[in-house]
Amino acid sequence: MHRLRKPSPALVVSLIALFVSLGGTSFAAAALISGTQIKPHSIPANRLTAAAFKALKGQRGLPGGTGPAGPAGATGTTGATGATGARGPQGPTGPTGPAGSAVAYAHVLANGTLDTAHSKNVSAVTQEGTGIYCLTVTVPVTTSWEDWTGRTTPAFPAWSAASSRARTRTT
Repeated sequence: MHRLRKPSPALVVSLIALFVSLGGTSFAAAALISGTQIKPHSIPANRLTAAAFKALKGQRGLPGGTGPAGPAGATGTTGATGATGARGPQGPTGPTGPAGSAVAYAHVLANGTLDTAHSKNVSAVTQEGTGIYCLTVTVPVTTSWEDWTGRTTPAFPAWSAASSRARTRTT
């Protein structure tokens, strides 16, 4: 078994120097240096205790004013079309429109007779052939009109305008 040897004088002197230097630094930090002698930001925050850090941190100040608005961002892509919504309720009936411009018209029944309740300024109808009827009108009929281009177009180009009977063809 080994016995511990007696420490050499050099080891004893070096240990004394180590303890004095460590103790002296601690003593100087605790007793000889005050907080007013430490330069600001010379001790990193991770080296301070929580209590010291809390003591150094003051109360939050008032918020600053709102800064200027930044530039507008780029327009994003258009999103997907949403689902069709439910049908809304029917709206109110609109006002009656102006009277029509038809001078005369006739409603001819399937048996070839005139429906006078649904006819205007027509007194009689005769069937000239399949789908061809002759109407007797009770008012003068204009034989031409102005179309959407401003040209005057004859109403019955192949028939006589002098006749009081106008021919019409049903389809």
